[in-house]
Amino acid sequence: MYNFLDKMVLGFNMLFPFMASRSVKNFLSYTTCFAASQAATYSTSIVESAIQLCFTLLHATAPQFRANTDADVNFLAYLSV
Repeated sequence: MYNFLDKMVLGFNMLFPFMASRSVKNFLSYTTCFAASQAATYSTSIVESAIQLCFTLLHATAPQFRANTDADVNFLAYLSV
């Protein structure tokens, strides 16, 4: 597998020998982590949108939680069974 980070560090060390290798690695590591966090945030956003859509569809298609009926009608229905 091609390790882009090591190649970038080697290139920076050859171009700027006065820079500490640690600072270059920290910068490149931060850049890599930032890109990964952006991808994870986008992925999470997509999943959250899909879940929200599912809950919206469930809310629109589910029956009412409680149906308000008259107490006398319920009692008469109970007696007729």
